[in-house]
Amino acid sequence: RQSCKACLLSPHSFREVVTDQLAVHFPSAVPSFQTNAPATDFAQQGLRFTAAASPLAHGGLEGFLGQNVLMHVAEVSEVSDVMVTWISGMNDASGLLQAFAKELMQSFLRAPGSLDAKAMFDRLITTVQTTTTTTTTAGPTRAFSGLPPCGSGATVVVADARSCTLPFKRQDTPQTMGLSAEARFNCVLGRRRWAGDIDRPVRQSIKCPIESGFWKLDSLLNACPANASGISDSARLASMTAKCFKRPSASRPARVCRSMSACASAWNAINENQWHRRVDELPRIVLAQHKLMQIYTTPIRDAPQCSRFPLPPCGGMKPHWDLVDKLEPLFPDLRNLWYHAHATLIDFTPYLPLPALANFSNAKRRILIVVGANRFCRAPKYLMDMYSPYFDFDQIHLVDAHALDVPSAFLSRNITTRQMTAQVATRDDADIFAAIPSWVTEDDFVALMWDTDFEGQDATLEWGILADLLSMHWKLVDELFIETHFTQKAIGWTHTFHGRQEAYELLYQLRHHCGFAIHAWP
Repeated sequence: RQSCKACLLSPHSFREVVTDQLAVHFPSAVPSFQTNAPATDFAQQGLRFTAAASPLAHGGLEGFLGQNVLMHVAEVSEVSDVMVTWISGMNDASGLLQAFAKELMQSFLRAPGSLDAKAMFDRLITTVQTTTTTTTTAGPTRAFSGLPPCGSGATVVVADARSCTLPFKRQDTPQTMGLSAEARFNCVLGRRRWAGDIDRPVRQSIKCPIESGFWKLDSLLNACPANASGISDSARLASMTAKCFKRPSASRPARVCRSMSACASAWNAINENQWHRRVDELPRIVLAQHKLMQIYTTPIRDAPQCSRFPLPPCGGMKPHWDLVDKLEPLFPDLRNLWYHAHATLIDFTPYLPLPALANFSNAKRRILIVVGANRFCRAPKYLMDMYSPYFDFDQIHLVDAHALDVPSAFLSRNITTRQMTAQVATRDDADIFAAIPSWVTEDDFVALMWDTDFEGQDATLEWGILADLLSMHWKLVDELFIETHFTQKAIGWTHTFHGRQEAYELLYQLRHHCGFAIHAWP
């Protein structure tokens, strides 16, 4: 529209402005807001800026990315007086406009007083004029939306006297390590919390019948069986494998889920008995499950509809905007599908990794980093299996506080084991994020898993670790599997520093605000 050539609009920014500013101060502009260029209505109702006006930050003291929606572009006659910026989703916009909007908002948040919006717009207009004269082959863009703010509500400020100055000091005990991690989280994501984050049971009962019963990981949870040999129930495995390779119609989700359950059961049965060797049939089973997961749909109940917590920064990881909405769903309690379908608390199979959705053959190397590897038969083996239909990793780094034994069948896989206690933000050889830039490059495909538990401790590492990753200026990690601990009485968790909705919001926003491929590890 001629009056608003550079307005970048999203459904959430419509909602935010209409229900907050306009409805109170410019009510006559509201009825036409979604059908007319908004700058025209703003001007007619008396909202004006002078040439020297500063950007207008709307919506609260914290300055969340999702709350800054109105900005003035000084001395640019080609565009209107008011620009509604892209916040967390932008329909029918090019990748160029999406990148520009994010750069604009991030620059504004870093240094509002020194933002040179005119220069940024000049670069955009020049680029658009150049690109519109050439033929492009870019595919259609997709719109991604984060959660809109909840609006008013009681908040509290977390008291934390620790300095945010880097590097942090090394800590010697689980308790002090956890508190140091919490301090890093507060430094990166702010100390303001929503008061009264309520923990309530949200386990869904998903219809997913499997006649022979779901094969759970009971024997792998405490130790890797030393006498593993052939499958004890070969007939049951054959039956599960046959059902796995069936491809029911997507219109029958219960049948799809049953076939997926058969794949997971076959996968678990093989690893329970033959975790220490390579099984040729396993990549086919994993691939079959991934194909079924791509057509399976289930409604997610009790998910928050608005955001109570600060939006995270978007560092450390590469965005994959065209793929994140195709990943496995995030349940509000951050347990995976098999918890809701089969009441199994820990299972490593129901995940869709990025290579199941796109070809990463152009990556220079494919690298897996597992922090909190625990035992080889658990996360390391299952993650290697998960990617096996698409490639073998060129390098694997396994990190744990205890010694790790790699089976002889996998010694040729370029696996490095590191016995160390990972520290948070110490920027030394115990800080994983200080080491990763020497392990990988931007041209590599990098999958990272982080699962470090402190038994009996309220404060755990992963919240601070995740915040530290998001604060990085580099973008090296493609995919992240992480378990975030919080208060969840239904499964016996009493980690009181964080609540269920905060954990869900953080991972949801990382997917749909940052475009990050992040998975809720069990």
